[in-house]
Amino acid sequence: MAPLAQAIFEADRFKRRVEVATELLCRSRPVTSAELELARDVVERVEADRSLTTVGDVARTAGLAVRVLQRLFAAKVGVTPKWVLQRYRLHEAAARLEASAPPSLASLAAELGYADQAHFTRDFSTVVGCSPRAYAHRARAR
Repeated sequence: MAPLAQAIFEADRFKRRVEVATELLCRSRPVTSAELELARDVVERVEADRSLTTVGDVARTAGLAVRVLQRLFAAKVGVTPKWVLQRYRLHEAAARLEASAPPSLASLAAELGYADQAHFTRDFSTVVGCSPRAYAHRARAR
């Protein structure tokens, strides 16, 4: 029997079992680092601040060089800052396209920081599986 299971099994009361389990789990909990907290804070900022549309914007806001931000994300997040930005922008796009009167694709692309509508449409189609126009039609049909 595993040591954790053995310690819990040997505890005489339910309350003591919970205490033993909590104590053992807290000891094995990963320790957060300043880098991990910074990465979490940056991801949360990207989620909350729609004005951040480029990796350069994110790096400036975090007070980091772009390359340092990229290395931080590679080590602590597992994806690039560009990937995170794109996912939040596309979630925003999907939500806006579900409105009863969605914005034009050109204005939506510009508001989300895309250089042009074609690039926005390509990214949206790749991630969502259909064009923004088809997504908006399906959303209105529901």
